[in-house]
Amino acid sequence: MRHCVLCAGILGTVGNGLVLAMFLKFRGLITPTSLLLINLAVSDLGLIVLGFPFSASSSFAGRWLFGEGGCQWYAFMGFLFGSAHIGTLALLALDRYLIACRISLSKNHLLLYLAALALFRTQESPPPRGEQTVNVVVEPPGLPFCRNHLPFRALSICGFMEDPKTA
Repeated sequence: MRHCVLCAGILGTVGNGLVLAMFLKFRGLITPTSLLLINLAVSDLGLIVLGFPFSASSSFAGRWLFGEGGCQWYAFMGFLFGSAHIGTLALLALDRYLIACRISLSKNHLLLYLAALALFRTQESPPPRGEQTVNVVVEPPGLPFCRNHLPFRALSICGFMEDPKTA
């Protein structure tokens, strides 16, 4: 099981690195849709580079190695890059929908959406400043991870879609 963790980290690094290298080498391939793929690769690579060393080394040791501060950093990186990944997938779905409807999305509009996503990510990510409760949990397969307990917060971005006639 622990070797699978290492293989996933290596494959993720190589795969996302190749995506970024390809777009750097062939800049003519960059379209609004490919900007979303680049953002997806950057968010995945960020999680792998800044979060994976914590989970992989703790997995091999069989216990969490980085204490409360490391747990908070790991939770912050996980939420920051995880929400970037999810937001980018949502924008990719929107992009595919618009293409299916034959509506083009300009590069400037897409950059504006990506900037809004980045702003949302940084505002909603819990900063690692010691005010949350953290603890280390070992799951049945023996893989340790840290859990960061935050006060419950919910944000509804779908409320505008409700039809007042049916509500």
